[in-house]
Amino acid sequence: MDEIDSKGTRPPASLNQRLTEVGIPHLFLKLPWATHGCDKSFGGPCGQVATYAVERFLDAVTIDPTPKRPAVKVPKKALRGPKTMAAR
Repeated sequence: MDEIDSKGTRPPASLNQRLTEVGIPHLFLKLPWATHGCDKSFGGPCGQVATYAVERFLDAVTIDPTPKRPAVKVPKKALRGPKTMAAR
């Protein structure tokens, strides 16, 4: 069992270890110089790393895995609409 810190939580490395054990693809990025809220400034190093990681995560979980249906060609006649009495 992983050791629990004074706050009653396990260190992030234990999550990394557990995900690895069960074969779940993931990325564990340790930033030893980072503190809570380090990503507040998007222009700073931590903000840039966090933004990049979040973008990649969102791409991975929101891309539609179903193939797109090919476009259907519609004859131009069908796009003209019905003829009216005035058009005859």
